[in-house]
Amino acid sequence: MKNPERVSLFAALSLLAALALPGPRADAIVVTQAMTATTIAEVSIESDAVAVELEIGVDNIPGFRNLMPDSILESMNLEAEPFASRLQRFWQEDFVIRVDGGWKIAELDLLQEERL
Repeated sequence: MKNPERVSLFAALSLLAALALPGPRADAIVVTQAMTATTIAEVSIESDAVAVELEIGVDNIPGFRNLMPDSILESMNLEAEPFASRLQRFWQEDFVIRVDGGWKIAELDLLQEERL
């Protein structure tokens, strides 16, 4: 049979150790407007490239009309000039990224994904 004093001592030490150890702690909870925003821009700048990823909310489509595919503009009863012209205007006037004080985009890769 086990020694009752030894069992009591072990139980007391186990309880003390459990109470002395730090419990789980919460990380910081950061709340930003991006969590509730319908339009988000993520810009990544590298030494040889600038990548821009936009998520455009339905309410903000008019502000980004120069990026919208013709099908969306037509569904909104808006006249669509050629997409290439609208795309150039967007990067030169609407969402300007300047490199060394000037505007230059040597190559533009555009991936559009409609999520309506």
